[in-house]
Amino acid sequence: MLSRTAKRRREEILRAAEDIIVSKGFAKASMDVIAERAGCTRRTLYSYFSSKDVMFAELFERHAVSEKYARVQKSIEGLDFETALFQGFKLSVQLMRKDALMHELMYGGGVYWFQQQMMDDSSPIFQKTLSVNLSFWGGLIDDARLKGCIDAEISNEQLMKWYSAVHYMMVVRVKTTQAEADFLLKKFIIPSIVRHTQ
Repeated sequence: MLSRTAKRRREEILRAAEDIIVSKGFAKASMDVIAERAGCTRRTLYSYFSSKDVMFAELFERHAVSEKYARVQKSIEGLDFETALFQGFKLSVQLMRKDALMHELMYGGGVYWFQQQMMDDSSPIFQKTLSVNLSFWGGLIDDARLKGCIDAEISNEQLMKWYSAVHYMMVVRVKTTQAEADFLLKKFIIPSIVRHTQ
């Protein structure tokens, strides 16, 4: 467990990284520049984060996940699984598109790096995305499976890998209108996950 001082230093490093990415761009966010902005040595920085990928995965988790999922959770309370999936998917895509850090990582200078992260199941960002999605949707998926709405042969992990890939595709399709996005969700994405029992 980190001491209070270590936690504060870790936060300073993350804030420095975020500030550089948002204000100067992904390409300028080298470990040396981040260490200088945070007022620490490169060695200190690496004692907190083993790599740039790990550090950026933590920033991604905060922006794309932690801050957004509370709003998504509130928006889907009391809804049936299919409606919750539609509403949750739609809102999380909208929230991610509005975030300055996510914009730079997914559409700006970090686009190639981010694509590589999302295509690699073992990458820190993909693993964080999968873990959080499993935690967030796991109980709802289990309930839906018991009701016959999800194929029993598909595991939660397999389902969330598909969800993460399709979610990423929807987030980066910035020129898609909301009506087009809703159509894709209703006609292709949701039916690929939910089966009707009637």
